[in-house]
Amino acid sequence: MAYKQDYGRGNRSKTGYGIPAVFLQTTEDPKVVKMEESIAKRKALGPTADEQKNAEKFASNAPAGKVIPGTEFDVKSGKTAPKAFEKKLVTQESGDMFLVDGGGKTIASAKANKFNSTEIDALKNRYEKEKAATEGARKANTMAQNYTLSLAGK
Repeated sequence: MAYKQDYGRGNRSKTGYGIPAVFLQTTEDPKVVKMEESIAKRKALGPTADEQKNAEKFASNAPAGKVIPGTEFDVKSGKTAPKAFEKKLVTQESGDMFLVDGGGKTIASAKANKFNSTEIDALKNRYEKEKAATEGARKANTMAQNYTLSLAGK
């Protein structure tokens, strides 16, 4: 039998195509990276008159607690900081697991099963994803607010 080359195969190596997705993951949250880039661009261009006016207004309201939800103003440092993630995973003695909000209200639950842990694993994954997304957004919001405070000279 003769060698036959398939049409459209191209010159790709036979050991794989590209870099596996696991190696392409970054540790920094995309929201934080985007905010850093945005702040760097705004610093390079300099503030507009509207940005300066809004920064002074924000700086006067920040000590009164008028900041983006999920962040808080620290009077001592004069900067904003992200709040801690409120939701928690609670495990009972039976192995059942619950996702609880800051007020103690159950959001989701998973029954323990000694033969199959897919429900528990799914709940843990949900918690980790929500925590990472929330913390990334809060960190990005904090960076934006601190930049705004720096425009106002605080």
